[in-house]
Amino acid sequence: ARRSAPINKFSPTPDGDPAPAQAMPQTALPSSPLVAFYIAFVAGTLHLLRTSDLRLEEATLAMVGGSELVSPTALAVVRGCFAALGLCTLRSSIADKEGVRYQLQRPAGSQLPVVQVHLTGLKRLTTFTVQSWTLLSLYFTGATVASAAFACGAALPQLVQVGLWLSFETAWASALMTSSVTTYVLIPGAARAKNVPQLRLLFSWRLQVLHNANLAMCAVEMVLGRVPLRMVHVPVGVLWGLHYVGFAWAWMLRTGGVVYYPFLDPTVPPSTSLPIHVALVAAFAAFFAFGVLLGGSDDLAVKVSALVAAVLGLTYTRAHGAPALLREAATA
Repeated sequence: ARRSAPINKFSPTPDGDPAPAQAMPQTALPSSPLVAFYIAFVAGTLHLLRTSDLRLEEATLAMVGGSELVSPTALAVVRGCFAALGLCTLRSSIADKEGVRYQLQRPAGSQLPVVQVHLTGLKRLTTFTVQSWTLLSLYFTGATVASAAFACGAALPQLVQVGLWLSFETAWASALMTSSVTTYVLIPGAARAKNVPQLRLLFSWRLQVLHNANLAMCAVEMVLGRVPLRMVHVPVGVLWGLHYVGFAWAWMLRTGGVVYYPFLDPTVPPSTSLPIHVALVAAFAAFFAFGVLLGGSDDLAVKVSALVAAVLGLTYTRAHGAPALLREAATA
């Protein structure tokens, strides 16, 4: 009898599973020092949260639903538009049957195989960008309800008000992190690797919205809204980032080597991975602190100028000019 060909568990499947070019080595696991660092950092962050006075009782409907510049109704309209953009873009990404295909970049020292990924459906939710976009969309949805309630004289549960406060703080820092990493790490990295498919993907309309509109919407919210950022809440945002690191490791093991971001590759030597993870946490805290400083400024002109500079400096749109490699490919 004729034997059937062996099944390659890494072959692409109709539902969009990743398709590595080779099997992940059995030894390709997160390094022990990195795992120890991760566990210690999570434990320390949780302890800091438990022992700090987060002053969450200060969350009020006026804080999360009001504005010093516009009426609650006008703020509800603006936030509602942002929520609609967020949810519609999210739905469009998930419903896109074609999905996205590209080859992942591997940093020096990585033990992972070269992987070609095909993301469709709910698998689009496995990137930090889309998870952070989802958080931002949910914030604007809830904030719209809060502004409408404030305009009508209604009330919201205290837990909802606290949740909106912490969500915006986290979404703000995540938006700055997402845009800056895309602009200064992912796009230059794809250009150096001459990865034209990934450059095309990064400059597609959906990813342009996900990587740039997030920061623009947060900037408008910083001007119009009254939700403050408090440094004592930094651990909440850091836990959001740490949750994705743990998720990325679990996803790598489940898919046989898929790590979307080369700087999160846990198989590179600890001498490289540990400083990178420390730098990521420091950058997140710095972005958070930037929001604290802006929120504490009473000078509207200074605040708006700083936000415009941040949006222009951290985003990378076609208006900024596409990389030369992408322009050459378009004319070829």
